[in-house]
Amino acid sequence: MIQPNMVLKPGERASIDLPWRGSPSANYEWLKEIYGTRTRPTFDREAKRFLVARPHAQHVLDALVDEYDRVLVVQYGHAATTCVEQCWNARP
Repeated sequence: MIQPNMVLKPGERASIDLPWRGSPSANYEWLKEIYGTRTRPTFDREAKRFLVARPHAQHVLDALVDEYDRVLVVQYGHAATTCVEQCWNARP
């Protein structure tokens, strides 16, 4: 089975690649079921990925983990963000 993945970039909608569900509209309907009727996931035809609002990303991620057990998440930080010495020396 293909693993779903989510890409999170600052200032952009969450980009989600979902495995095929058997029909062209099945993934869209699944996202609408997860989000509710007031949300509008879109499909980027060029990238072949779904785009969802960032505030909904965690909710979708939780649903993906429930269904697929594993999800690849790629999260980008701001280019101006730097790590400081307190971060390097922190103990978990």
